[in-house]
Amino acid sequence: MKNYKRPKGKNDHKYTIYQYGGLTQYYRYGTLHREEGPAYIDNTSKHKIYYRYGTKHRADGPAEIIGDETDFYLKGIRYDFSSWITKTDAPDDVKAHLILLYG
Repeated sequence: MKNYKRPKGKNDHKYTIYQYGGLTQYYRYGTLHREEGPAYIDNTSKHKIYYRYGTKHRADGPAEIIGDETDFYLKGIRYDFSSWITKTDAPDDVKAHLILLYG
């Protein structure tokens, strides 16, 4: 298992990145967190989860992706796509693209 730190994100915040096998996890202040991509990536099972400060969250797409399956979360609350798309603060062009993909 590798454990190393490197600068990432706004204001040069640092993540602790754990990598072992096909699994990569990004932590900030001891919780799963990453702003520019998924914080949990399992390449063997094609499982990706987006976390913000330890909570499943993604405003511009599904927060959990397992192969072809997707789940939508905002601030830790799971929504079906039609509810999620009305609550997300994503720009209208992003919403239109997501509706074409998932709607």
